[in-house]
Amino acid sequence: MLTARSISPLRCNRGSRLTTRGLLVPIFLLLTTTLTADPEIESTRRDDGTYQFTLTSKQPIGVGQAQAAILIQARQLCGELVPQLDSYRFSKSETFVDTNDAEEPNDDSLVLVQDISCNPPTMRDNKQSRSLTPEDKTLVETEIRTLTVSYLHGPSDREYRNPYSMLSDYMQSIVPFETWRKQREEFVAEAGPIQETDIWRITIYVDPPSAPEPGIYVAADYEMSFENVPFLCGYLVWVEQPDRTFRITREETGVLDASTLAGLDESDIPSVKSRIGCRDQ
Repeated sequence: MLTARSISPLRCNRGSRLTTRGLLVPIFLLLTTTLTADPEIESTRRDDGTYQFTLTSKQPIGVGQAQAAILIQARQLCGELVPQLDSYRFSKSETFVDTNDAEEPNDDSLVLVQDISCNPPTMRDNKQSRSLTPEDKTLVETEIRTLTVSYLHGPSDREYRNPYSMLSDYMQSIVPFETWRKQREEFVAEAGPIQETDIWRITIYVDPPSAPEPGIYVAADYEMSFENVPFLCGYLVWVEQPDRTFRITREETGVLDASTLAGLDESDIPSVKSRIGCRDQ
């Protein structure tokens, strides 16, 4: 299994984690479940300029992942405007058949009808954040390191509510709690116990010009290993709240499991690790 997952209203890359696409485009991408075929998506433009998308998936995907696929197409249709998820409705499809058992329908198949509106980008508030002294930065780094470990270890300890509460309101609106919990339960069952966790870099950004709004953003790069997953690499971006607590505004993760690693040539391992966000060694 070689997978990547990112959840965020921001676009980030390894060189700069707080860059945008020019306009703020909220996106949620989840590729932890590998699909054998892309979902089918149809769109209809209404007279008021909004869109109705209908996604039909023959694979067991969640609502959050389906909305991510819709947002990718909606961004193209909205052009210079920003696509926004509005009301939706979904049902489990009983018409598709699991290829492994031709007599039983796949109850996890999904049909999602999603309304999308295209809105002007939110204007950035130019109010500056508080400045950080060296002592402040040390305290922030310590807090983020502790929060990151708590968030990453929660599911392995069968703790879900507290880590989920660390997500920003926007991220929670994209990924309902039950969907988030199910995804992590499935990963923990496959990955096995945690072997090691290394929060190897903490980077603080104060009012980065490319962020959608001023604030104190903190990126935490990490690597983890599990019994059946030698490499889980990624980073979290935390943003300071008005009460000076921190919540997650971006999550990006890459996974390389034992069976995939065993099938790689030794010379290919560094480049594959780099692709999933592991540190350069």
